[in-house]
Amino acid sequence: MGNSTETRQDRRSAFLREMAVEEAVLPQLLTYCDALVSEGTEIAVTDLPPEDEPFAETWERYAIEAEQDGAWAVLSRYLVQLSFPIDASIAESEEYCAATRRGVRPLVPAPPAMHDPEGITIALHPSVAGRIPVISAADRRDFVTIVQALLRKNRPDPIPDSMGASMVAGYTNWERIERYRKTWEDKHPFGDWNAAFKEFAQQKPMYQDRFILLSGGDYSGITAGAAGVEDAEWKQTSINLRREHECVHYFTRRVIGSMRNSLLDELVADAMAVRTVAGRLRQDWLAMFFGIEDWPSYRPGGRLENYVPDNLKDCFNVLTRLMHQAIGNVVDADQSDMASISNLAFVRALCSCSLDELARPDGCELLRSASLRINSQ
Repeated sequence: MGNSTETRQDRRSAFLREMAVEEAVLPQLLTYCDALVSEGTEIAVTDLPPEDEPFAETWERYAIEAEQDGAWAVLSRYLVQLSFPIDASIAESEEYCAATRRGVRPLVPAPPAMHDPEGITIALHPSVAGRIPVISAADRRDFVTIVQALLRKNRPDPIPDSMGASMVAGYTNWERIERYRKTWEDKHPFGDWNAAFKEFAQQKPMYQDRFILLSGGDYSGITAGAAGVEDAEWKQTSINLRREHECVHYFTRRVIGSMRNSLLDELVADAMAVRTVAGRLRQDWLAMFFGIEDWPSYRPGGRLENYVPDNLKDCFNVLTRLMHQAIGNVVDADQSDMASISNLAFVRALCSCSLDELARPDGCELLRSASLRINSQ
């Protein structure tokens, strides 16, 4: 356990040195492996998710309208980018700028063509961070088109095959703004909307949305046969895993204030997604998702390589070992007396540990201690 004067950072550094990490890169690796929650930060514990963000009410209405009119009709009606085709130069046009910057709808909308508009759905999904809108596209090509429209300014940018889901954050919803404006003008018939708008613009939760885009296809490129389930079951399971994975990122961003492009963030999101969808953690799935099912061999194309920054390329083998050991410890903890704790408590415990701490020989015990500490606050 070390002497009483050792700090948490001392213990972490000593463990990484035991793994032959060179001193020159040790500070960068420690920072990269840091817990999502800073040491000393208290995590509020509750049996329920936080209240919905303001956008949930609007998207609840969209979901209801979609039952009558179809999801694609609703999306292209309210999300201004979907009034324009996918075109390399469309973002420079006056109509596009007017629509996206001022909410002025084009006189003749030209939505991009969908291959399977009936396969597009809108749902308001309950998550550990509150309800969040989920847009699903059954046809992969439709998912790509929507991503290009909403995240690439309608440019035909290539979307990697490995991207099966995406979070849209800080989306300016001009339909929400217009509804607020009408309500304001009804109350202030002789008021100055332009002046009121300047004040309104400071209140981003009143008009900015966050939602998830989902596609079909195998999760992390893992086939049904490799996952050990039937094709039809794996197809739906993959969709569910993507949705829950993004919901965990929503939780860490909203509740903890942290969302990074790191292996620890991905491990937390994958672990909670599997725990939610499968009802328990599966070590075989988690290892396959990252390409380390045959560790110490690594399968090229696994997701692990996507989260190793350039300044830590020389630590690739160390990171694969950390992930292998961390996955084992997290699964062991879930199969112990932690199996009965809620997803909210489990994700909070995971977020309080660094990647190297989860990978230590006593990582399972550290995770259990973190859970007890959080629940006692």
